[in-house]
Amino acid sequence: MASTLKVNTIEVYSGSTLSVTDAVTLASTLGVTGIITATGGINGTVGAVTPATGAFTTISATGQITSTLATGTAPLVIASTTQVSNLNVSQLVGATWIAPGTIGSTTPNTGAFSTLSSSGLATLNSASITTTLEVTGTLTASALLDISGASAGQISFPASQNASAGANVLDDYEEGTWTPVDSSGASLSFSGAVGDYEKIGRQFRASCVVLYPTTANAAAAKIGGLPFAIGSTAARQGFIAYCDETTAAFIYPTVSGTTFVILTTAGGSVLNSAMSTNEIDATVLSHV
Repeated sequence: MASTLKVNTIEVYSGSTLSVTDAVTLASTLGVTGIITATGGINGTVGAVTPATGAFTTISATGQITSTLATGTAPLVIASTTQVSNLNVSQLVGATWIAPGTIGSTTPNTGAFSTLSSSGLATLNSASITTTLEVTGTLTASALLDISGASAGQISFPASQNASAGANVLDDYEEGTWTPVDSSGASLSFSGAVGDYEKIGRQFRASCVVLYPTTANAAAAKIGGLPFAIGSTAARQGFIAYCDETTAAFIYPTVSGTTFVILTTAGGSVLNSAMSTNEIDATVLSHV
């Protein structure tokens, strides 16, 4: 039969044990230097003014558990890796780290990340990238992609084109210089020859200024060295902006080649001898 024990003071000396098989209610403080073994409940304050260490199999509390331990030492030491249900540190606004929800609220807050990785779809309603955004998959923008900032406005393409068959895909941009050369077979050394070009996708523009040397060679004038070969099915154009030789009317790019010939209004070839000491400024427009 259970009974109640009410005392003012209980002292348990070091090395001794107090065993309780029923509930104990403490009206004051229980100070222990030994061991308490309880198969019932202990209600009240356990510990002295300077509490000693207590070892318990299970601790239950209907109120708050408060630790006054100073910063620098963890207030809890946990050996188990099993997740604790309803513990705030395991929660992400009602979700978990295993299945996280949206970062932010209905009106998201600002997030700062050193590295943001996603193996699936990453949706950014508004983002400011101050360093580098690296994407190994597809970057899809459902609104304006604004690169109008004072330090922005540049899109970099690889040195070697990563060609796409998509009709609406811009897969290349390149600009640079090229050096026109004589391709008539006469092995002429031009007195001056400079050129520049731009390539956007498949289309390119190549312009040049060439000054012919003194020559009596009767071969048809042909200039080579274009930075890209004319496509085999490409619509191609060539025009002369200026030429000292009045019979030179237009130029005609060679299909699948990197050359163009100089033609008269009637479509006849202009000879090297006619171009002797003359300058020609010409431009080729074509697809690769």
